[in-house]
Amino acid sequence: EVCADTIAGTVFQKGLSGGQKRRLSVVIELIRNPSLLVLDEPTSGLDAASAFAEVSHLKDLAKAGHTIILSIHQPSSEIWDLFDKVGFMSRGENVYFGPAGKKCLDYFKNIGYSCPQYSNPADFVITLINAEFPGRTKEEVNRLVESFAKYQTENKQLGEEKKEEVKGPDGKAAKYQTEKKKPYQRKNSKKSIAEIPRPNVFTRLLALTHRSALEIIRDPGIIAVRLAMYTMLALLVGLMYLNLGDKYDYSSIQSRISMLFYVAAFMVFMSVAVLPFFIIQRDVFIKERANGAYEVPEYVLSKFLVSIPGVFALAFASSILVVFAKLNGFGIYLAALFLSLLVAEGFMSVIAVLVPHYIVGIALGAGIFGFFMLCQGFFIMHDDIPDWFIWGYYIAFHTYSFRVFMYNEFDSVDSFDSELFPTGQSVLHFYSMEDVDIGRDLGILVAYVVFFRLLFMFILW
Repeated sequence: EVCADTIAGTVFQKGLSGGQKRRLSVVIELIRNPSLLVLDEPTSGLDAASAFAEVSHLKDLAKAGHTIILSIHQPSSEIWDLFDKVGFMSRGENVYFGPAGKKCLDYFKNIGYSCPQYSNPADFVITLINAEFPGRTKEEVNRLVESFAKYQTENKQLGEEKKEEVKGPDGKAAKYQTEKKKPYQRKNSKKSIAEIPRPNVFTRLLALTHRSALEIIRDPGIIAVRLAMYTMLALLVGLMYLNLGDKYDYSSIQSRISMLFYVAAFMVFMSVAVLPFFIIQRDVFIKERANGAYEVPEYVLSKFLVSIPGVFALAFASSILVVFAKLNGFGIYLAALFLSLLVAEGFMSVIAVLVPHYIVGIALGAGIFGFFMLCQGFFIMHDDIPDWFIWGYYIAFHTYSFRVFMYNEFDSVDSFDSELFPTGQSVLHFYSMEDVDIGRDLGILVAYVVFFRLLFMFILW
C-alpha cells in the first residue's frame, strides 16, 4: 500500500527501491495464474521481515496448487521452515535433494555431519558443501556427492510425492489420487484466479497501447530528449541557411542540395538513439510473452500506434528549418521526413531483436545507414553508380526521401542566376531526378514502414 501509486522508475526518474521491484516482478508473474513459477533469488536485497513475508506468500500459493521453484541465498531459519523440499548443489553436482526440515538434517547426520544446535540449517549445509574457501577440500565435497548418489540409488522414492492408494470394493488397488487443491483466490475477491478468463485481443491491445504511452510520457529519453535534440538541430540548420529560398545564385543551389541531403541523411541517422530503449523493452517482452500475457501481433501494433504521435512531433519540430530557410512545399517536406523517421524506427526495432547488445546494434545500424547515405544519389549521381552497387540505390530508403525533398524544392523554381543550372528542372536532370513521382516515392516509404513492422513481428514470433 505504501508504494501503490509509485512508478517502477526509469533511467531519469527514481521510483521503486530494488526490493520493491523484486516483489513487483513476482506479482507480475502471478497475474496469469501460472501452474509453475520459477524464481531466481526473489529475496535478494530484502530485509529479513520482507523476505519472510514474501516466502510465506509463496508458501500459500504452493498450498493452493502452484508449483514454486526458487533459488535463494542465506535464507533465515524461519524461511527454512517454510520449504517443502530443498536441493543443494556443488560445482553442478547434487549434494542433496529431498524433503526439507528435520529429514534433511537427519540425512547429513547419518553420513557424519551433525548441524550444531541453534545454527541456521541452510548456512550449515552451504558451509559444508563449499570447497572454494578454506575449511573444506574438494575431496570432502566429492565424498558428499558420492554419498548422495549412493543414497539415491538405494532410495529411489526419495523426493517423490506420496500418493494415497484407494482400495476398490474387492480390496485391491483401484487407482491413485492426490488431494485436489482449490485454486488460489485473491483477498476481497469472490472469483478465484483460475476462473478469470483471458482478456480478448482488443483488450490486450488497448492495455499494451496504454502502457506504451505511459512509458513514453514517463521516460523522457524515448521522445522528450530526442525532441529537444531535433528541435535544436533544426533551429541551427534553419539559422545557418536563413532566407536561403530568397536567393537564386549558383551557391544557393549547392546550399539547398547540401541542406536537403543533411536532413535526409543525418536526421534519419539520429534514430539509432532509440536502440537501447528497444533492447530494454525486448527483454520485458520475451518474459511476458513466455508467460502468455499477450501475443506478438498486438504487441507490435501497440508499439507502432504509440510511436506515430512521437515521430510526427520529431518530424514537425525538424520542419522548423523549412520556415527559417524559406524552402518550398512545407507539407510534402513534412510528410517525407515523417515517413522516413517511421521507416528508420522500424528498421532499428528489427536491429534490436537481432543483436545481443545495444553497442553492437548501434554499430550495425550506423554502418547500414552510412551505406544508404553513400548510395542515395548525393555523393555520386544515379547514372554514375557502378552496376555492382546500383542495388544499394534502390533498397536505400534514404534515396526516396532525398528524391522527394529535391523534387519538392526545385521543380517549382523557374529560373536561377546560373548558366550551369538555369532552372530547377536542370538541377533535377543533373541528379537524374527529373522524372520523380512524389506520390510513388512516398508510397514506397509507406511500404517500407509496413515491411519493417511485419519483419519485426515475424522475428519476434
